[in-house]
Amino acid sequence: ALVNAARDAYVALDEQFKVVEWSPAAQNLFGYRASEVIGKSIDKFISRADHIAVSTLFQTHVGESAAPAIEPYFGPITLGSGKTIPVEITVSSASFGSGMRHFLSIRDISERETAQQRLQRYQQIVDTSPEPLIFVTPEFRYGVANAAYARIVNVNSSSELIGRALQEVLPTAV
Repeated sequence: ALVNAARDAYVALDEQFKVVEWSPAAQNLFGYRASEVIGKSIDKFISRADHIAVSTLFQTHVGESAAPAIEPYFGPITLGSGKTIPVEITVSSASFGSGMRHFLSIRDISERETAQQRLQRYQQIVDTSPEPLIFVTPEFRYGVANAAYARIVNVNSSSELIGRALQEVLPTAV
């Protein structure tokens, strides 16, 4: 029930990397119904190169017995449709009956990457502005400051300001 309600795609594979479980979120992400992939190789819904990368994650980080999830894999995967998307994949394995089961939790991070790119663009605009710019948090601490502002308040780098209280930096007359 929990897997069926999850927003992340959940896929369980047998020892030969054939699908044994397929969540509704996996159907939404990959575009295949469970009936189309159960019993089929992982190659059905990701590229062969990505299958090898995922297999390597299991072989490198997961032993022969039950093991905790490893650090997530971040990167692009190419779906069976040919579309490439950025994802976060968390993998784990566990003994299951006489064999092993491999579990993948797959999150499409397209929106996160778009937001990060926008933030980087914003930061570049702030950093390169000849005008002094700052963003102050509700607690009156520096959240963002550019080099032009750092020069005005006589610090070597704008990064020295981040997190500091305004009253630490500004003269009391201001």
